[in-house]
Amino acid sequence: MLLIKYSESNRISLGGYYLPKINSISSYWHRVTYRAGVRLEKTGLLVDGSGLNTNFTEVNDFGMSFGLGLPLRQLSTVNMGFEFGKRGTTNNNLIQENYFNFRLSLSLTDTQWFQKRKID
Repeated sequence: MLLIKYSESNRISLGGYYLPKINSISSYWHRVTYRAGVRLEKTGLLVDGSGLNTNFTEVNDFGMSFGLGLPLRQLSTVNMGFEFGKRGTTNNNLIQENYFNFRLSLSLTDTQWFQKRKID
């Protein structure tokens, strides 16, 4: 029988980006935004795999992420990111999960949308 308790949870994340030269006309790769991050999460979940109600093990989550922001002309950016990580542990008859996430998004940056129209 699997027993579960809960405790405090918290998350620590650190990330950043690097943009070599936003106005470069000679190289496309100088306008690309490079991103990276790391995350450590204490989920607050305690599991006793032995069923004896004596040996509870924390289920923690660790992940690293990397991404690119690819500019498309002047109107938008395609953002691609991937994350790989590990959740859980194999101690105390528990299961460890290794995972991989992929994200794809589009950011529209047209500044004409926010200008007040003038009527002549």
